[in-house]
Amino acid sequence: MSNNFAATTRRQQVRILTRIAHDLVAQYPIKPRSVELRNFGFNATFRITASRGRQYGLRINVNSARSRANLLAEVSWLEAIAKETSVIAPRPIRNREAQPTTSTTAAGRNFDSVMYAWLDGRTVGDGFGRPTAVQLGAAMARLHEQSLNLRLPRSAKFPELTSFFWNQPDRIHGSASPLNNVQLRVIDRVINDVSPMLMRALDADRHRPIHSDLHAGNLLRHDVRLAVIDFDDSGIGVPVQDVGVAAFYEDARPAFLDSLFEGYQQVRALPDVSDDLIHALMAHRNLVLLNDLLGSQTADMRDMIPKYIRRTITRLRHYRDTGRFKLDLPGPEPL
Repeated sequence: MSNNFAATTRRQQVRILTRIAHDLVAQYPIKPRSVELRNFGFNATFRITASRGRQYGLRINVNSARSRANLLAEVSWLEAIAKETSVIAPRPIRNREAQPTTSTTAAGRNFDSVMYAWLDGRTVGDGFGRPTAVQLGAAMARLHEQSLNLRLPRSAKFPELTSFFWNQPDRIHGSASPLNNVQLRVIDRVINDVSPMLMRALDADRHRPIHSDLHAGNLLRHDVRLAVIDFDDSGIGVPVQDVGVAAFYEDARPAFLDSLFEGYQQVRALPDVSDDLIHALMAHRNLVLLNDLLGSQTADMRDMIPKYIRRTITRLRHYRDTGRFKLDLPGPEPL
């Protein structure tokens, strides 16, 4: 088996990560009865069932560029959310040394991880009706309200989500980029169009921790309430960025946005967001996702790159020509 994780097949990567998961769990005061891979994409999540039946979620960072300081900030925010808000979110579990992260090395690289108490529920998926959208808006607003005054430990630091590619290197224009000159011209035109709007949005509000990945796959139906999971992309930004991400995955459907805004305004005033800004944020989100994908070490995600490039260019051409970003266009499937 290769010592380069990125060069291995999906099956080999699953074997490596499963072995790692067992090593990492040993660093916690838990006697595991089973270690089950539940999700493997950007990162890997294992469900750990302990000898007494309690369940935990172990997230192993595969593609995440989070530093230890970033992970400590994430865990500290979630601990504060549990104490200070009614938002249902994962509860962090610290290891035997009372540390928020664990790590190990394998296949030529380091793997960091965090553990949480397992949250029961099913993902929202395609069932984004009005009540769920209202609940999401209210939860989003509560997070924005609470995080404004969040105090972190001295050694904790969130990444800044204020550069165009959100604290990541520009892989789209890098020497290893698979995009051709025609595709890059489309992208550059969109970057030039949306950048001034993004900068104005960042200047218009107070910066604070935001989730930055609020979509149906990161929301659970927990009894009759909504739980927010996967804070792995959280960083310092402004509230309207969370609105733009949610709009991207729901294709800016008016009914969804109306319900989202209704729930948000039950808690706090809605940030200044126009239709033009929402569509600029959606185009930006597509480019951030493409840039992240180009750096992926996960076999399945690397295989996705050519198709995702084609879909991105189709969407960005539509945005360039109409000023409206559309996720689901005739021809390409939404992704």
